[in-house]
Amino acid sequence: MVSRRGIFLAVVALAAFGLSWLGQRALSASRRPASLRRAPEAYRRIISTAPGLTESLYALGCGDRVVGRTRYCRYPADALTKTDVGGLYDPNLETILKLNPDVVVLMPDHEDTEASLRALQIETLRVDQHGSVQGILNSLREL
Repeated sequence: MVSRRGIFLAVVALAAFGLSWLGQRALSASRRPASLRRAPEAYRRIISTAPGLTESLYALGCGDRVVGRTRYCRYPADALTKTDVGGLYDPNLETILKLNPDVVVLMPDHEDTEASLRALQIETLRVDQHGSVQGILNSLREL
């Protein structure tokens, strides 16, 4: 029986291959997700708030930009060297502030966390990886 993690990793690998095949291009302002205020290369300090987001960031070659992750983010192994910012629904806002992130990447159901971060003037990006393979592929494009 194939595990959900195995399927997810296969989709991420295929998507990463597809994205690299299309070439490394920065998003133009017209294609940039509405919640991002700067060009993608300006985001050098990223905090991930879910294991799937962390794995996707690493799969896309952005692991060196990740400065914080939740206590549930355990893969890849390098993610464990990043600062623990709490849980999915109980992030430590003080720790997040100390990391001085350029953006905090959230899942759609992190509305309360997003409101708290925005009140602290921390930029956020909500990425939906739920529902379908197409949802995962779309999330990879956003990231």
